[in-house]
Amino acid sequence: MGHNRMGSLGVASWPLHMIMLILFSTLVALMRREWSHCTPATRRFITLAITILVLSILVIGYGNSLSQTGD
Repeated sequence: MGHNRMGSLGVASWPLHMIMLILFSTLVALMRREWSHCTPATRRFITLAITILVLSILVIGYGNSLSQTGD
């Protein structure tokens, strides 16, 4: 699995791995236009969910960098 090859990320590797799987599968679905017939409310929800996932990657990465520097 990919989380074994993430090196020094430690405990953060599993959530990052799962988030990347979700983001990639959603991007593929968007490129294949699987969401083309959904309602505008659903599109807003997908956009919100992707935004939250990207922000969570940033938070996990920042927290991991803090733990590596010892702050």
